[in-house]
Amino acid sequence: MRAYKKLFRGDAAPTLMSLLQEARLQLVEIGGRGSAFSELVSLARVADYFVSEPDRVEAERLAGRLRQDAPWRSVTVMFEAIGARCGTATLHVTHRPGMSSLLEPDPAVASRFCKREHFVVADARRQAQDDQVDDAVLLAPSFLDRRTVE
Repeated sequence: MRAYKKLFRGDAAPTLMSLLQEARLQLVEIGGRGSAFSELVSLARVADYFVSEPDRVEAERLAGRLRQDAPWRSVTVMFEAIGARCGTATLHVTHRPGMSSLLEPDPAVASRFCKREHFVVADARRQAQDDQVDDAVLLAPSFLDRRTVE
């Protein structure tokens, strides 16, 4: 990890930074509660950051925080969940909000990892807008531009 951080520091070799800038990196995070994925922050100066967060209050907070935490070229927050189909879906908000999902938590699976308490549904299930992965992100990145939070 130290080598990774050293490689992507702001004073990294100008050639490497120039190549990364030209690559026009577009990083996509599905479920962005809290903050940017820490391993990606080192790339902020050379990347556009796209994140989906179906909890509207958290998405609005996240939109402001991402811009403060790192110098991303641009930040796009989508207020929809990313799932298998379009429409409205149930968001299961857990005691550990980062574990929330469109999938209902399975206590038997969580117990295998000694994390059962993290997956207990805390907030009554919320309705979330669900965009299909193929349509929303992977095949048409230009779709994301319509959802930029200013």
